[in-house]
Amino acid sequence: MLTEQQLQMVQLAGVTISALSLVFLVVYVWKTWEIANETKRYTLEARRSTYALATLNLMHEWQFELGNLREETAAKLGELRALANQPNPPTLSSLYSQYPGAFQISHFFYQVGAIVLAGHVDEDLIVCYLAGSTLFWWQELAPFIQAERKTRPGGLYREYFEDFARRVAARPHSERLKTERFSTNGLDRESVLQPEALSTLVD
Repeated sequence: MLTEQQLQMVQLAGVTISALSLVFLVVYVWKTWEIANETKRYTLEARRSTYALATLNLMHEWQFELGNLREETAAKLGELRALANQPNPPTLSSLYSQYPGAFQISHFFYQVGAIVLAGHVDEDLIVCYLAGSTLFWWQELAPFIQAERKTRPGGLYREYFEDFARRVAARPHSERLKTERFSTNGLDRESVLQPEALSTLVD
């Protein structure tokens, strides 16, 4: 038979064990939450690094790898516009032998649109960097892309290029002007297409 003092000691031990269990549970939950937050933070940092690298790669490709092709194609815009204004413009793929730049530029923006749609790059930065060029080249190449779609099953061709052009066109004009981002430094880095000049194909 336990004495009253022994019963009190047993009760005290039970309360102590319960308190320690509660403390352990609180510490366990807190540590689990802390680890989850750290894991999330590291995941976000890794994702940002991946996004930054992908964005820089696209910028490098546009500026350097496609530089000469862009210049050559821009020099032939008069010829391309004459073809685009025909009642039945040629398909984009049929222009490859004579105007390879037109095909490569459209492919570049197709890739950009696909990566942006998948969320694998910094869309704000890409829009700031490529907005004017995107709308300009969509306007120039859309007639040939539309002609190509008529020959394709399902009518799909360069759809990610068009989607990206629509995303850019939907942005407030100030977000599309790279020149405005640098205006405080007196720099004029790129002449961009004004919104009133946009093709109805982007509207």
